[in-house]
Amino acid sequence: MPPVTYANVLRVILLTGERGAGKTSFCLKLISRHRAAGLACGGIVCPGIFAPPADAGASSTGGEKLGCLAQDAASTPAALPPSAQTDDEWELGSRVTALDGSRWKQWTFSAIAFEKANRLILASLERPAELTLIDEIGPLETELAVGFRPAWDALVSRCRLAGPGCRVEGCHLEPDGQGGEMLLESLTTAAGVPGRQANQAKTVLVTVRPDLAERLASWLVQGCD
Repeated sequence: MPPVTYANVLRVILLTGERGAGKTSFCLKLISRHRAAGLACGGIVCPGIFAPPADAGASSTGGEKLGCLAQDAASTPAALPPSAQTDDEWELGSRVTALDGSRWKQWTFSAIAFEKANRLILASLERPAELTLIDEIGPLETELAVGFRPAWDALVSRCRLAGPGCRVEGCHLEPDGQGGEMLLESLTTAAGVPGRQANQAKTVLVTVRPDLAERLASWLVQGCD
């Protein structure tokens, strides 16, 4: 099936933030609000797997990060379970277990998990009325051309097809999580206005590291280097 051309209806948001700023938490809040409003969303979110915090009173993400999961955004629970995986949640990367795919520094990743995740993202990109999440694009994609690279390349192709109809925006989350509430509200409110969803831009939200944002934005406009 040929790529869908979204003439004047493609909006890509690059959500940046340092490690721990809350990019994935933002995505989960957005999913929850969309679901509460009866709106569609798809793609992948990747919550971390953390060791128990040394301080019993600390947050559930206060310990060392040991790995990450991939969750289907179309069926992600509003509240993250701390352990058990389901058919809609599977191990994507690990710092403590040797997985079957690519390696980046102390991390290994599951090729099978990425294949499944990319299929879900690509399917969501084909649905114009659905918010698509890609969490996240990083060195695995930019330096090794693996991971979510197939989904990213598909998004780049759609941006080039849309031409001037593609809007690329940036939003930065501060370490305390501030900076995203206005975007969170605008994405949910605009999508929920009666009669708007069928006519509004196809929206894709991609989480990225701040040091990669400029490079990735240029890819969306000019194509991958």
